[in-house]
Amino acid sequence: MGWRDAAQASLRALENRDGRHPDPYLELLRLGVQHTEESVVVTLFLPGATVTGTVITLDEWELRTLRELKERSSGVRRVAGEAMQALDDRAQEQRTARPDTDSPFVHLRDVTYRSGCDQFSVRTWRGPAAGISGWTVGEPTPA
Repeated sequence: MGWRDAAQASLRALENRDGRHPDPYLELLRLGVQHTEESVVVTLFLPGATVTGTVITLDEWELRTLRELKERSSGVRRVAGEAMQALDDRAQEQRTARPDTDSPFVHLRDVTYRSGCDQFSVRTWRGPAAGISGWTVGEPTPA
């Protein structure tokens, strides 16, 4: 998908005529990252927690997650390895393997999860856009 197609998908998301996007501006951000491959750090507000990380594409999330599974679990190592190889092959054939214009999920890397006094980091995060009650660009600063 070229930038013109991405612009059209972004316009459709903003218009949100079919109501598929709970937050069309968050969808616009996700589409922008999908098509420019630029890094954007966001903080997402969820019921009882905040999640801060860098927005990534579905393809990048899949590759990172499968690599992590392959590293950590001998039980799924062969399956994850075969899936990773197929994804790597597909990505080399065509950089934007799928348009990913209607994903109901937001994908992040280098994530900090905060809930109450607890805070921890994870490599990747995937959450439904419908579960996000608010968001902002950037990281929170201590008060």
